Amino acid sequence: VFLESPTEFTVDAKSVTGSGAGHVECLLTSPSGRIVRCPVKNMSDGTYQVQYAPYEQGIHQIEVTYENIPVPGSPFRVNAIPGCDPLRVRAYGPGLEYAITNEPTTFTIETKGAGQGSLGLAIEGPSEAKMVCKDNQDGTCIMEYLPTKAGQYDIAIKFAEQHIPGSPFRVLVRDRLDANHVNVKMSPAMRANVLQEILIDGQTAGPGTPSVEISDIHGRRKPASIRPRGDGVYVAEFTPQIEGPHRIDINWSDQPVRGSPFNVQVLPHFEPHKVIVEGPGIHNGIPASLETYFHIDTREAGFEHPDVLIK
Repeated sequence: VFLESPTEFTVDAKSVTGSGAGHVECLLTSPSGRIVRCPVKNMSDGTYQVQYAPYEQGIHQIEVTYENIPVPGSPFRVNAIPGCDPLRVRAYGPGLEYAITNEPTTFTIETKGAGQGSLGLAIEGPSEAKMVCKDNQDGTCIMEYLPTKAGQYDIAIKFAEQHIPGSPFRVLVRDRLDANHVNVKMSPAMRANVLQEILIDGQTAGPGTPSVEISDIHGRRKPASIRPRGDGVYVAEFTPQIEGPHRIDINWSDQPVRGSPFNVQVLPHFEPHKVIVEGPGIHNGIPASLETYFHIDTREAGFEHPDVLIK
């Protein structure tokens, strides 16, 4: 073990107690004969965590007892030497795996048993991420940082000017996904057997992709085909087969967008009674051999071409 470096070990008494009912003590005797009682943490599962830090170079004696009875192998002898080993340093936590812009994230650095050495950290990425360190005074510290722009960040962690295992860590920072920021535009008058388009704009919703599912009056479900238009905008296409009430579910990366599900009424493919015919050419008393005209308005009647027969 290294001088002045917090070190720990575990006493496993599960074969005696599974709930941590027993009492464990640990005494550390230095080469000069100084005796120190080591802190013992009962993990309440039959194991006990013991921590100590040698401050004298040389052989130390560790006496471990359970209910005042020496455990097998006690006393143990360990040699404390000066120096450090960066390979014994660990770093872990969500902040080394992923992060969301403008939200603080953390990771832990554990230097237990690594010896004495200075800790160095650096974060490089699309934005300057401010760091805050909290020393737990037990050989661990918690690092917090706040990225403000999305992209890849490199987190370098050094101990005694050497990279620890895994360093530099590469973290992909993403914008927070918020489906409520997705804007949807669709026709207010859909008709059976006519291709329909839905415009889905997720530019401000964060990284994601849309999914659209249509349910007809009989509960039959069918996904819409989706094509990207670029810059976070997508177009969903589908053709309703029957008229009547339809339900349209729109999600942005599995999150319902604002207003979803949408309930729409699919009109018949064509409604002749909504055709409007007007103009001088449909009234009685038209002079023979003179040109006349009339208008046929099918805008509210659906999608068919009118047939005109004059007898």
